[in-house]
Amino acid sequence: MTVNQQENQGELLFDHTVRLSHRFGMRLVSACLIAFCLYTLWAAINATVLMFGLYLGVDGLTLMKVMVVVLVLSIVLLAIVGWRYHRKTWLKKLRIIDLGDQLSFQVGEEESRYAWSTLRRMSVRSSDMSKYKLDIFFEANTYRIEAWGPASKDLEQVARKLKAYLDKRGDQFDYC
Repeated sequence: MTVNQQENQGELLFDHTVRLSHRFGMRLVSACLIAFCLYTLWAAINATVLMFGLYLGVDGLTLMKVMVVVLVLSIVLLAIVGWRYHRKTWLKKLRIIDLGDQLSFQVGEEESRYAWSTLRRMSVRSSDMSKYKLDIFFEANTYRIEAWGPASKDLEQVARKLKAYLDKRGDQFDYC
């Protein structure tokens, strides 16, 4: 498939929504941020309920029952909020375009171009029936891509093209 790029034309290799990590430390920062926010929200809800219960003079057994109900509702609410934040953080629209002497990676609205010569290695982390996980290492950046469903087949094709390039170049890297 051919796609028009501003002044260049290229071959569209991949165009799907995938689980993508393309910045160093993004996973750790994301997990810490999600955990901190969820804990803060849970603590605030529990403190508010406890304060109102004590202020209204509710007896200990009733207050304990209310706290258990609040705990269960908090876990459900926090799971929903955490899941939505997780999806917003990790699931990205990725387009990979071969521009001849360069590869274009478009993540959402952001585009990065890498010369084929800066491709250092690639590795397939998992290639079971439902998911395909691929790591692509350039001199300047690393892309960790996880695709499922029809996108996994297209990602496998990208991996084959990268492997063919590395074979042609004659690198001694262990890329599969």
